[in-house]
Amino acid sequence: MKYILSRFFLLVFFILIVVVALETQTNAQLRFVETQTNFQPTVAYEVNTRDDIALADLDQGFSCFDSGPTCSLRAAIERANADTSSNSITITFKNNGVHTLRLGIGSGGAEVGDLDITRNLTIHGNGPQNTIIEGSQLHDRLFEMSGNIDVTIENLTLRNDSEVAIGGCILNRISGYRSTNPGKLTLRNVVITGCQGGAGGAIANYGALVIESSTLKFNHSVGTAFGGGAILNGANAALTIIRSSLLSNTSDGKGGALSLDPRALPPGVTTPQPPRTPITSLILSNSTIHGNRAQGDGGGLFQFEGVSHLSYSAITGNNAQRGGGVYIETTPTGGLSPQMRLHATIIAENSAQTGSIDCEGLRNGGGTSILTFGYNLLGTMSNTACAIDTTFASTPSGDVIGTNATQIRFASFIDNGTIPPFRLLSPGSNAIDAVPQSECRRFISSPQHTPFSRNQTNSEDQRMATRPVGNNCDIGPVEGFCGDTVTQPGEACDDGNSINTDLCTNACAAPRCGDGFTQAGEACEMGAMNSNTTPNACRVDCSAPRCGDNVIDNGEECDDGNALSGDGCSSLCKTETAGTGSGSGTGGGGSVNGGGGNNNAPRCGDRRVDNGEQCDDGNLVNGDGCSRRCQNESENGTGDISDPDLDRDIDPTLAADEGGCGCHTSAGHNTAPLFVSFFMLSTTILCLRRYAVMKRRKK
Repeated sequence: MKYILSRFFLLVFFILIVVVALETQTNAQLRFVETQTNFQPTVAYEVNTRDDIALADLDQGFSCFDSGPTCSLRAAIERANADTSSNSITITFKNNGVHTLRLGIGSGGAEVGDLDITRNLTIHGNGPQNTIIEGSQLHDRLFEMSGNIDVTIENLTLRNDSEVAIGGCILNRISGYRSTNPGKLTLRNVVITGCQGGAGGAIANYGALVIESSTLKFNHSVGTAFGGGAILNGANAALTIIRSSLLSNTSDGKGGALSLDPRALPPGVTTPQPPRTPITSLILSNSTIHGNRAQGDGGGLFQFEGVSHLSYSAITGNNAQRGGGVYIETTPTGGLSPQMRLHATIIAENSAQTGSIDCEGLRNGGGTSILTFGYNLLGTMSNTACAIDTTFASTPSGDVIGTNATQIRFASFIDNGTIPPFRLLSPGSNAIDAVPQSECRRFISSPQHTPFSRNQTNSEDQRMATRPVGNNCDIGPVEGFCGDTVTQPGEACDDGNSINTDLCTNACAAPRCGDGFTQAGEACEMGAMNSNTTPNACRVDCSAPRCGDNVIDNGEECDDGNALSGDGCSSLCKTETAGTGSGSGTGGGGSVNGGGGNNNAPRCGDRRVDNGEQCDDGNLVNGDGCSRRCQNESENGTGDISDPDLDRDIDPTLAADEGGCGCHTSAGHNTAPLFVSFFMLSTTILCLRRYAVMKRRKK
């Protein structure tokens, strides 16, 4: 009795321990999930109003959170600057439209004036045509960034016609490559237009700046100090421009589009940081600089000291006093010698006011090292005698210098609103396929600048299309492609559209039978599936299947390859049955037995079991005991007819049901918990019954 009781209570105790352990583990898992859920390394704020409202004028406890009723761009940036617990913050826009900044001029914060950013932040718009940040009523620039931070602004437009002392739209002071903890500003798919600044019409850069797939146009630098109609790259600044276009920017001084000048110090700094000598650095890759103008030197690019690396780019149609395309200043005493490196770049069609109108596309002011890595086209509009006013420190390989620009043969600009505008090469251009494949993906850079650059092998052109197309690469930012209206080597045609049924397919090939597209004069087209032996297929000459093509197609009982009747298969491809006929002969008085359409060619469906046939019921129908291939259809034991022609298509990996249809069988329910519960209940009942029996015996 005591033994049974002890075993019973031991079992109950064991069950309780298991239940408690499971409960503890479940609670621990729930607490872990809750902890993970509460930790948010990334925070998102959604701007839902286009009004310029400071955070102090909103409900600060809820503004810009999910439950907040109102969130302006200014308030979102203020809250992001104050957030010290998040690794990164993203600001998005609920609605499309123009966000006009109005709250006066200020400094040190984002509550008034320009929008100061001091934390890691991403501002993600709905596209340059949908999200526009406007500063015409602000009388200040739009953004200022500072500190060792990473900031990304993407998919929007910035514009500001207010004149600003430094940086018409952006002042970037994020620590650059000379910092021990560098950050950077990235502009991606951004349009910056209509900005005016005394130094840097659109951007004054004193840190690390990467511009990708963006367009800077119609910006203006006021005054003659440092210039840079689009961008001023100042002291200790690293600028990377990839797959972008700088168009129609102007400067009262130097650098119609770009000015690289380390003498330009950040606001509030009067002397360079000792002991380092300031430097400025530029990487220009797969980009276009066109139609810019400077009243001083360097219509496209002005460089004073520093290093610049130009690859697969085009500097064309710019104008200046000296150096219509590029002007490199003489090295000052005690400074660093500027160095320019060129690869697969076009500098042409530029003009200068000094001397002939066509001269000085690239002018070296003296003391400058220009290295060419080959395959550059350097020329002017018409006068080949004064195309390039410079000497090279390296021996060019594959360069064409002093070339008449008409041999380059540019086509018109393409601006589809989705990628930065670019110019194509016309047929016959000497820039097409001029770079050997072994040199296609060369990338030139500097050790200091490498961390801030992408696309380091030049594997993509300005449109982000893979380079090369064909065997060799084109010189300049855009690789010729099928659909660009230019018939490139290896193309039969190029009509600039994606229509496959006209005179040129979207593969730039001439139309032909078998190309998969039904062209004029073709009845059908199945590409590689065209066949003269497969039933119902389009024939190899792109004609439709027909009676008399020797293939039995749908609706045909036979097809003997001709359109004659009386040979067993009629002209309508219907089976002719055997019969007899009679006729009278003249002169012999006898009668002749004739065949009324005998067909002695054996075939399935002729009601005769021939060699290779198990049956022949006179039709080509499955399911009647004799298949369409004249094979016996057998009973499978369940009342269903089994036809090898049908069963061979059943997937053998599928579990079959009783009817052999190849259906999947579903797995049963897991009965383990039910079994355990039943076992525990049975054991408990058994113990209780044994205890009752022992108790009665004792009485």
